[in-house]
Amino acid sequence: MYMGQVIAGRFELGRPFESSAATEVFLARDRKKNQLVIVKFLNDHNSMEADILQNLHHEGIIRPLCCMESGSSFLFVEEFYPGVTLRNYVQKRKYLSEKETMKILVQIADILFYLHTQRPPVIYRDLKPDNLLVGKEGAVKLIDFSAAKQYVIREDQDRICLGTKGYAAPEQYKDSRSQSDTRTDIYGFGAILYFMLTGRDPDGKEKSFQDVRFLRPDISDSLYKILIQCTKADPEERYNGADGLLYDLTRCSRQ
Repeated sequence: MYMGQVIAGRFELGRPFESSAATEVFLARDRKKNQLVIVKFLNDHNSMEADILQNLHHEGIIRPLCCMESGSSFLFVEEFYPGVTLRNYVQKRKYLSEKETMKILVQIADILFYLHTQRPPVIYRDLKPDNLLVGKEGAVKLIDFSAAKQYVIREDQDRICLGTKGYAAPEQYKDSRSQSDTRTDIYGFGAILYFMLTGRDPDGKEKSFQDVRFLRPDISDSLYKILIQCTKADPEERYNGADGLLYDLTRCSRQ
């Protein structure tokens, strides 16, 4: 695939984004509707990402537009959201104030609540600053569902270990014998909270989360407690789901 190439007589490829062995991603122009879109070429025709996204309808989740066969690949087209990654958003400011952090956290928690209350629940599994876009008005969009899965009851452990170092929960690593579930996303949420408060990627060590106040002594007790509960190594000690998390975030924002 190359810039300027027209796919399916409709999508003119622009600049490429970071890709993987299984996926090529481009910014493109939909000639039919004269609008910018994101075009993904998926080598796996049975992509779980496409299957999951087409059944999700939430303002905080990137919207799928269409999918089709394209040669030896599966073409998946998504809306283009004119925002910056949360990573870039935070790095321009070094770190975020508690007030701005809360504004973003509530939106992410609401997205997780929506995903986790699907039937079956959708586990995102790769929450990180690079997979969240922040728009001009501060609205957040979750993108890239390539690691997402539907929760399977009584499945002892994940068949494929996915996630990003520092943001992946302990149960996502290869030596883990447990299955990722809603609490896995809660851990990623806590890791993102740490990043927004410090401007640093977490190292995955529980003590580092506990020591966040050496870097941000100004954060409130209630927000600190949320961070610690989200990032417990043992899933049993975390929030069970985003409902309890949303409740505590609401109380924290009112203080």
